Amino acid sequence: MKRTIYSLFVVAMLVGIMTTKPSGVFAQEDDLLFGPRREKIESMKTAFITRKANFTRSEAAAFWPIYNEHQEALMRLNRNKELNLDDLRQLDAISDADAERLFNAFINNREQAMQLRIQFLKDARRILPARKMLLFLQAERQFAKELLRKARQ
Repeated sequence: MKRTIYSLFVVAMLVGIMTTKPSGVFAQEDDLLFGPRREKIESMKTAFITRKANFTRSEAAAFWPIYNEHQEALMRLNRNKELNLDDLRQLDAISDADAERLFNAFINNREQAMQLRIQFLKDARRILPARKMLLFLQAERQFAKELLRKARQ
C-alpha cells in the first residue's frame, strides 16, 4: 500500500513537473515540455503504455480520451495555480505571511492534483480490469524512468 501511494506521489510530481512551464532561460527545457518534442514524447508514451499494458484496440480507444482529459485538467490546474516556485526569485524578500500563503497555495494545488489523479484512476477503472490498470501504472512509471534516463544522457 505504501509503495502504491509512493508511486502515485512520484507520478503526480512528474506530471506536475511536465505540465508546469518553467520561467527560466532554458529554451531547450521549454521546448521539451511544450514544443514539438512534447508531442513526440506523448506519442511515444501512448505507444509504450499501450504495448506494455497490452491494451486491446477497444480498450485503448476508450482509455486514452479519459487519460488525455485528465492530462488537460492537470495542465489547467498548473497553469492557473497561484504559486510558481520558479517565480519566487527573492524568497528572502517576502514576508512570513506571504510565505505562509504561498506555501498553503502550493499544498492546496498538490492536493487538487492528487484528487484529479484519483478521479482519473477511478474513471479508467470503469473501462479496464484491475490487472490492466496495474499494468498501466507500471508502464507509466517505466516510461517516466526511461525518459529521465534518456534526459540524463
